[in-house]
Amino acid sequence: MSIPSLSFYLTEDTIPTPVGEVTVVSLNQGPTGTHKDIKAAELVEQYTTWPDRPDGQRPQLCIISMGSCALAVQHALRQAQQPSLHVVVSHLMAQHRRTMLAEIGCLLHLTNLSHGLKPTQIKAVAGLTDHDIDLTSYHTRVYAQLAQHILQQHHPDHVYVPYGTGQLWADLAETWAQQPQLTPAQQPILHGVRTSNPQSQAIKLYSDHLPFARAIDSENAHIMELEEAALMIARRQLERLAIDVENSGAAGWAGYLQNERYHRPGERIVVVNTGRARLPSESSDQQ
Repeated sequence: MSIPSLSFYLTEDTIPTPVGEVTVVSLNQGPTGTHKDIKAAELVEQYTTWPDRPDGQRPQLCIISMGSCALAVQHALRQAQQPSLHVVVSHLMAQHRRTMLAEIGCLLHLTNLSHGLKPTQIKAVAGLTDHDIDLTSYHTRVYAQLAQHILQQHHPDHVYVPYGTGQLWADLAETWAQQPQLTPAQQPILHGVRTSNPQSQAIKLYSDHLPFARAIDSENAHIMELEEAALMIARRQLERLAIDVENSGAAGWAGYLQNERYHRPGERIVVVNTGRARLPSESSDQQ
């Protein structure tokens, strides 16, 4: 399989605000509707090159997921005619999300995630062996191309992104920090919007159960707590503008709304919308 270009996944909107126009970069055009389609395409392309297990079978894949990543990876696996994805999910996951994952072919394993699991424990819950692969902590810088696009096309002073696993936030921060032409003072200030509330309406951003954490503040990359009231306003505002988004995808705009009074007129601001999860059959962009 080939990896589509960034433009395949991306749309942009400009929204007038009290501090000037804000650009919303939406990653909602892929087959399952979220930024996880970008990660899934690269991951599955790599997987097809990995060797078989000693028994001659393909290594099985497993992951902890709140839904979006599992949906995207399973779709990409199915397109590549690879084995189905084992998904370890919270026993408290909403039934409609379980149904969506099952419908696309994910193999679900329900467990209590409140205390977190180590990678070996994740594979054990999924009934897999040492020769199989846990993707939960698997990291390649899949969003580096997005980081370059935002930097080159918009030259932002501030960027707001939803923060769940932290990979999107970390990829942007690391890519910008490695630009030799930029001093720290010239780099965009990156705001990751996360929740520590297990009852949040943006539940996909609640990741305290994951076996790793990437939330490390630096001079130009910060983490902020999502306010539920701002989230509901953000979702309504984006939907009125016909921007396809779910609660977790709207967290970046909510973060901007929380900080709007601190921004100076004329600052260049980009907000990333990570989209809305859907089954591929609901997408007009199927291949």
